[in-house]
Amino acid sequence: MPIRDAEIMSLMERIREHYHNNVNNRFVRKALLLMDISRTTWDHLESLTEKGDFYRTQGYQFDELYEWIVAALTFIHHARTEVSPNLKSILAAGSATILHKGAREREEDRILREMAIKNFPSNLMIFADLIRELYQKVKELDEKINFSRPIYKKYPEIQELIKVL
Repeated sequence: MPIRDAEIMSLMERIREHYHNNVNNRFVRKALLLMDISRTTWDHLESLTEKGDFYRTQGYQFDELYEWIVAALTFIHHARTEVSPNLKSILAAGSATILHKGAREREEDRILREMAIKNFPSNLMIFADLIRELYQKVKELDEKINFSRPIYKKYPEIQELIKVL
C-alpha cells in the first residue's frame, strides 16, 4: 500500500532540501566521499534525497522508507565520526583537485567553504533530527495501518543507530 501522507511528503521535501543545501553541498562533498560506507547505503541515501518527484506521484512503501532511514542514520554516524572531527584539514586544499591544481580560490568561495566547515556539525544534527522525526511519523503510521504486524519491527538496527546519535 503506497504511503501518500501529507506530513511525510512535506518532511521528505525538507530532508532533501536540507541535505543538499547544508550537508552534502559543493564545499563538503569531497570529504563525505571519503567515508567508509557501502554502495548500498549510498544508493539508499540517494533514493531518499534525489527522487522526490517520482515518489510524490507514486507514494512510498514502508520497507523502502525504513531502509532509507537506516542508510541516513548510518551516513550521519560515519559523518560524525570520520568527517566532522577532521573536516577542516580534509578540505584545507579548498577547491584544488588533481585536475584543477593551482587554481586560485575566489574570496567568496573561501568564505562559503569556511562557513560550511564551521556549520557542518550543526547541519548534521539538524539532518539527524529530521531523520528521527521521519522515523517517528512513519512508525506511527505503520502502527496505525499494520497494527497487528508493524513493519518497523523488521528493522531493529534503527533503534540502535538512534541511540548512538
